Amino acid sequence: MREFFHSNQFENRQVSAVYFEHTPSVTYFTAFSLFPIIDQLERVFLRLGHAETDEQLQDIISKFLPPVILKLSSVQEGVRKKVMELLVHLNKRIKSRPKIQLPVETLLVQYQDPAAASFVTNFTIIYIKIGYPRLEVSKQCELAPTLLTAMEGKPQPQQDSLMHLLIPTLYHMKYPSEPSKASPFVLTERPKTVQLLLEFMLDVLLMPYGYPPPGMSVYAVKRVIGEAQWSPEQLEQCKLGIVKFIEAEQVPEVETVIHLVVASSDTRHSVATAADLELKSKQSIIDWNNPLIINKMYKVYLGDIPLKTKGATVKQELKHEPVSTRVKMKILPHLLRSRLAAECFPANIQVVYDGLFGANTNNKLLSLTLQFVHHICMVCPDSNKPLGLMLLNGLTKLINEYKEDPKLLCMAYSAVGKLSSRMPQLFTKDIALVQQFFESMCKEDADVRLAIQEALSMMVGAINVSTLNMKLHPEVQVRQIAMKFAITVFAPDHVASRYLLLLAAGDPREEVSGEARRTLRSLPSTKTEKEGSRPMPSFPEMVSYIQEKAAQRLKTPAKYIVGTSTLPFNPATFGERWGWCVGVLKYRSFNNKIIIVLQVQLLIIFHVHFLFIFLLFIVYSDLTVKHKA
Repeated sequence: MREFFHSNQFENRQVSAVYFEHTPSVTYFTAFSLFPIIDQLERVFLRLGHAETDEQLQDIISKFLPPVILKLSSVQEGVRKKVMELLVHLNKRIKSRPKIQLPVETLLVQYQDPAAASFVTNFTIIYIKIGYPRLEVSKQCELAPTLLTAMEGKPQPQQDSLMHLLIPTLYHMKYPSEPSKASPFVLTERPKTVQLLLEFMLDVLLMPYGYPPPGMSVYAVKRVIGEAQWSPEQLEQCKLGIVKFIEAEQVPEVETVIHLVVASSDTRHSVATAADLELKSKQSIIDWNNPLIINKMYKVYLGDIPLKTKGATVKQELKHEPVSTRVKMKILPHLLRSRLAAECFPANIQVVYDGLFGANTNNKLLSLTLQFVHHICMVCPDSNKPLGLMLLNGLTKLINEYKEDPKLLCMAYSAVGKLSSRMPQLFTKDIALVQQFFESMCKEDADVRLAIQEALSMMVGAINVSTLNMKLHPEVQVRQIAMKFAITVFAPDHVASRYLLLLAAGDPREEVSGEARRTLRSLPSTKTEKEGSRPMPSFPEMVSYIQEKAAQRLKTPAKYIVGTSTLPFNPATFGERWGWCVGVLKYRSFNNKIIIVLQVQLLIIFHVHFLFIFLLFIVYSDLTVKHKA
């Protein structure tokens, strides 16, 4: 057959020599004689027809398939048609004989030829796809790096086909145990190929076993399925091969964190366990504040959510949907490790709303999402008002609508408290929320009530401005809330809250003043006082605080004018202060003589001018010393 490749007649005189060299590993063909091409193809056709055994057919294919495909680039009339007839016949023969080997290595060399016409490469890859899976596993592993090299600069569908051939081979690859030894894959100088490989691997890991996959685009599903869909067992093996490839550190670790996280959520135990172990071994060296890692996690979690800043730039076929709940529950614990994740707006709030109100959420995802909310409240910038408002709206919506798990409600209430500490400006005027919390304390279980109380305690600083000056606020409801807040949240020995109740006792509205007086007059007995507790404020501290506030009120419109006299409080408030201070003295177990003296002093001081209350403190201090003596 050597004369088949050598002819003295050339249609193209620029070709000065024609040869072919056959070696054990590869056959090189530089050209064909152009004049008798059709005759040569007929001879190949004839030899194929006379091949009786698989060995004979395989020998003919190994020798002539690559140069026959090259003839597709011929401009001679009738050549391409004849080649197509030959290839159709060849396809019928080899598809019915799965053991026949194709010259895959030669075809890969031909496929990578930059001078090859696209028509040639399109047919070359067809036979690469047929022949590569027929190779022995050892030969597939040997050619696996060449598959990666061959896809450089090729059309996307052909790259996907080569990836589909490569992925199953990874399970069988052998990697050096020592980093100093040469790796089978050399990818440091091929960043584009690495990205293609990582994207395809992620799609494979997201691919479920036998049902429509969330988190994948239509295109991703098509390319992973390929021309022959993997069985569940084959898909499991492919995923294990990917994890093995990552373990061998063939690509940078920072690029593969999301792959391990996704693989750890797999429904097959073998895949999830292998990924979990690898992820745990790298926990200490992974930088969870690396933007590349966090952005990929958000991308996988959320999919391609259209944003106003992006517009509708993603084609529908390429649009990724959010991943399954199972994957989300694996991603969230890692977001909790990252400060950057908590600061990444608006992705963080999108994750929160998806976890709280998504169609496929469950109690476990709700719990993780609320933990993420706590994390955001602790580390997010307090200047991010849009984030704070959306968090507050989401939490209040959850509190109003969710009634299943008391533990999750406790977490939601606690998150509101933390948010008020982080962004108090959001709560300064939101008295209705405080009222809602007070009402909930009467309805919820004991554990939830405790969480509400803790949340209200954390909200003290945020709403303090609105509650301190109740007399100036025109709404009676606001004054009621502030009074209830002082009664419910603060301890009985809290000086500022007792002062607010004394103000409320002089309120013109009975619903405010009546409840304040009842609270102030319900003094505990000394017999019921627990050891170490202070159910009533210190008398000197209380007197000093009242005197300070009285001096301040005289300089504000809150002062009370009677004739030519100016008082810091109205008469009702003065009277309540007098009675309550006497009650404090009684509670402190002074003898009757001392109480009578102090009552006279209080009466004189309160009716002359409240600023003289400081004298009362002196009298009290002197009498206390004498009483102890």
